[in-house]
Amino acid sequence: MAMPVVAAGPAVVLQSGTNGCGGVLPSNQGNTNMRVVGGSMVPGGTAVFEISYPVTVSSVGKEFTILDCAFINDVATLKYIVSFVPSNQFFVLRMTLAVPEDAPVGGLYCNYVKTTGSPTAPQASQRKAGPACFVIRAPATTAAPPRAPGDPAETPSSPSSPSSPSSPSDPSGPILLPNTAMAAPSGAP
Repeated sequence: MAMPVVAAGPAVVLQSGTNGCGGVLPSNQGNTNMRVVGGSMVPGGTAVFEISYPVTVSSVGKEFTILDCAFINDVATLKYIVSFVPSNQFFVLRMTLAVPEDAPVGGLYCNYVKTTGSPTAPQASQRKAGPACFVIRAPATTAAPPRAPGDPAETPSSPSSPSSPSSPSDPSGPILLPNTAMAAPSGAP
């Protein structure tokens, strides 16, 4: 069995507006699969999608065009036109899309695609994939956590050494959890 080939550089072009994205939503089960495979998934970051794109022998080496729409909380937010040329019958398309700067943390980002240009006319309207979804994550922060009232502030005259144990008010030290293990009830197997 031949191994899938990952696309090396599809042309992905962000479009202005989202007109036409309603036609990307699947009305029945499509024959193309898509999944989220990486990215930061934070506002201003990226999301990486992979599409398993089965093609016929006669379509190998010919250009396909897909309409890709990202919906955030069920609202069409981004629209892309993606062009690619499959190199074999077990083609895998990998593409990196943006997560908008103003995307709401905790929002649901779902990606859908539809083939709009294909070497074989019957496939063009039937090839839909999605949704491939993820929850938008909060960006990592480097700011120190707020101090509780009455906690002494760190001063340059009293630096803590890495070998000294952390005090309970020091958030940079290890976090210790209470022992919550319990003995098995008597008579348990």
